[in-house]
Amino acid sequence: MATLNVYVSTDTILSIKHGNLLLCDKDKLKEEVSLPLDLLSSVVIDSYNSVLTKHVLVSLAQNNVLLVLCDSTHMPTSILLPFQTHSTASLHIRKQVKMRQKQLGLLWQEIIKAKITNSANFLHLKQKESYKILKTIASKVLPDDKGNKEAVAAKEYFKALFGARFNRRDENPANIMLNYTYALLRAKCARVCAAKGLLPSLGIHHNSFLNSFNLADDFLEVFRAFVDAYVTNYLEVCGVANSIESQEFILSPSDKKHLLRIFDHKICVDDKYYLIDTAIEQSIGSYLQVILGEREHLQLPVLDERYIKNIAS
Repeated sequence: MATLNVYVSTDTILSIKHGNLLLCDKDKLKEEVSLPLDLLSSVVIDSYNSVLTKHVLVSLAQNNVLLVLCDSTHMPTSILLPFQTHSTASLHIRKQVKMRQKQLGLLWQEIIKAKITNSANFLHLKQKESYKILKTIASKVLPDDKGNKEAVAAKEYFKALFGARFNRRDENPANIMLNYTYALLRAKCARVCAAKGLLPSLGIHHNSFLNSFNLADDFLEVFRAFVDAYVTNYLEVCGVANSIESQEFILSPSDKKHLLRIFDHKICVDDKYYLIDTAIEQSIGSYLQVILGEREHLQLPVLDERYIKNIAS
């Protein structure tokens, strides 16, 4: 099973040999590393002078390995997705297009309820009394989230988590770490959408014609609280001063390596524990089953005490 997530921070030559991805330091200061393609889940390249060939790109795509490229600010800016690797992609896309708005509204209700509930669970485990407010909000979510309870819950949630002065638009260590990890998770969701033969641009709720990953953004929502918990724990462990104050802050290679390790942790889906990569596959796979008429409801992750203990250990 593909479980390895590779982060490339130095100038590296990437090549393919005998079914393995080879990483060779351009300055010959490090030993060559060989990794089996079938064990790779993602490769994040954060070095401007790294070199890779078309053979590498094609091999990664054929093995459904997510390739993420970072820009000059070290934030993920581009991803490589395989094109219709699923044998029945055309059928899946036709079914996806024919989904009725009423059914999509019910699915979005499930997603937002799960998102708010996971946020409430995290606050509860952090001993924040505001979790009760979020639980109440979650119980009032309507189909298609009419009334926008998602926004109401987010305001209460971030105030409880980071304080009344916190703003998600500010440039501060907390937001920079959250945005970086959200971007990685979004890319993972997009990869699974493509691998399942779904059209990533055709969402359940997100529907911007400027967004190629509307469906990935839909499923990202239920995983956000897991990122929030992971980043919050990291900020506390590192003792980052004034983590919510606007300041010049650049993620270090060690920061990014640690944030990438979120994918080493298991989370709960239907009372079973899976690595986050697999949990994403379970959730998006359940959407495909709904499209094909094989089930009525989505399988969505639940944030629990076991996850919080694992990321803190």
